[in-house]
Amino acid sequence: MNSQILFKIGPPNLYKTCIILMLMIGVLPIKPIIGFPWNLLGLPILFFGIYVSLKAKKQFKKSKTPILPNASPIQLHQNGLYKFTRNPMYLGIVTGLIGIALLTTRVINFVFPIIYFFIMDRLFIITEEANLKKEFGKQFLDYKRQTRRWI
Repeated sequence: MNSQILFKIGPPNLYKTCIILMLMIGVLPIKPIIGFPWNLLGLPILFFGIYVSLKAKKQFKKSKTPILPNASPIQLHQNGLYKFTRNPMYLGIVTGLIGIALLTTRVINFVFPIIYFFIMDRLFIITEEANLKKEFGKQFLDYKRQTRRWI
């Protein structure tokens, strides 16, 4: 898929598309990999992912920093969740998708968090980090050395 198309779609819409596809697959008459009640282990994983993502998003909103991947950054976040990971929003989304995969009990649904992870890691994060390096220079490079991209 063309990277320009993915940038127009954006991470939130890719996330929503993954959820819709996972839920559709979840109702297909396919033998589940795990059954009730074990699939409910996906709930705390899903809620944790949502919490992490929303907490990171709130930090951006509070500082009036644009969330769009190709927007010019106005602040380098290094505190809160950003002390532990450079991409808590994406980490939360991937975690949430893993929770949904467990809840839907279909092994094929574990493909979606993997695909989302690789699209974010190889396309969006690279672009975002290039913008951060251009805007903040040494400050970003120091942060990058101290803080892992994911976990």
